[in-house]
Amino acid sequence: MNLLENITSRPLPLARLMGITFTHAEPDKVIARMVVRPDLCTLGHRMHGGSAMALADTTGGAATLINLPATASSRTPDPGLANAPGNRGRKARGIGDPDPVDSVMSESESF
Repeated sequence: MNLLENITSRPLPLARLMGITFTHAEPDKVIARMVVRPDLCTLGHRMHGGSAMALADTTGGAATLINLPATASSRTPDPGLANAPGNRGRKARGIGDPDPVDSVMSESESF
């Protein structure tokens, strides 16, 4: 099985939902494509940042997968909801706290 077949033989549910397809896979480069559908866009008809991040994360995850030894596994180092045991079927909640207009971010807080 070549590297591209290795990736495409185990599609992620989110990748399937978003229409992400892999077109190229080498140890130093993985290429995936996604049609930017209206349901993946902002109200301004531009690709939503979450859609772009999901495409990037899925592509990066595939690149990691094909470079792991056969006996190794991988997981996101984020201690948040993504790695909570048994979160499938549960609800997640997002809370947005905008900064006050007069606040200033220091360099260490910007990203």
